[in-house]
Amino acid sequence: MPSDANGNYTLPDGYLATTGTPVQVSQHNPPLEDLADAMSGRLPKNGAAPMTGPLRLVAGSEGQPGITFAGAPGTGFYRSSDGIGISVDGARVAEVTASGLRRGGFHVGQLIPTTRTSAIPLTVQPIGQMLSRTAYAELWAVAQAEIATGNAFYSNGNGTTTFGIGDLRGRALAMADIGAGVGFSSQIGARAGALSAALSISHLPWHNHGGATGAMDRNNPHSHPAFSGPAIAVGGGFDTIVHRTDGPLSQTYPGSQPSDINHLHPINGEGGGASFSILQPTMVCNWLLFTGV
Repeated sequence: MPSDANGNYTLPDGYLATTGTPVQVSQHNPPLEDLADAMSGRLPKNGAAPMTGPLRLVAGSEGQPGITFAGAPGTGFYRSSDGIGISVDGARVAEVTASGLRRGGFHVGQLIPTTRTSAIPLTVQPIGQMLSRTAYAELWAVAQAEIATGNAFYSNGNGTTTFGIGDLRGRALAMADIGAGVGFSSQIGARAGALSAALSISHLPWHNHGGATGAMDRNNPHSHPAFSGPAIAVGGGFDTIVHRTDGPLSQTYPGSQPSDINHLHPINGEGGGASFSILQPTMVCNWLLFTGV
């Protein structure tokens, strides 16, 4: 079948007959046979036969995809600079490259949790590094808009060629306090918290270390009776003389009780002041920042 590289069909040489001249077999048969071959190689629009070779299409563009749909010329597939793009109403919504789904699955600036130990294509690990404004142009565009709103996750870097991203190493994430009133922060990128804490006196509830020795009177009034016969005479006061009066015999029992009952109860201090962990139950993984390149 004589067709050129662009698929243009031409009849074989010698097909043309002129008026008044006999039509030769060599003129009649080859063109019809060639047409039969050409028709056999067609792609029926009713889908009756599949392609038997690669289907080559125009590359198209984001606004005018190479493969479109009836009634929606701006919706379809096109060849992007390094992959396949998908457009809807003339706008790109997704792109697939050799590195994977570049757009359409994640948004530039989105954080992705992973169990991998290193970054996957189209991402970087957010460890507080500086990035090139040209190499990561889409992320830089996001960063500029976020910095303008007060987002502290991004910074302007060196002010000319780089910009900075946040450092998530060893940190848990919490949603911004947007009107919740929990007392944290509504600023994206704000930092707070620690792995451990140490208590001081100001952290303890109010209490005292008072104590009592029991119901005792400091004047110490009490008596010491002594018996040595039928009759006992007891003198008053703390220096007591006891006399025995049973007959001619007389016996004295001297005794003494001091009135000072003061005594001490020492209360020793305890504790070492060491800090203790306040870490929530945690399983460590990695975070990735989607950059799109």
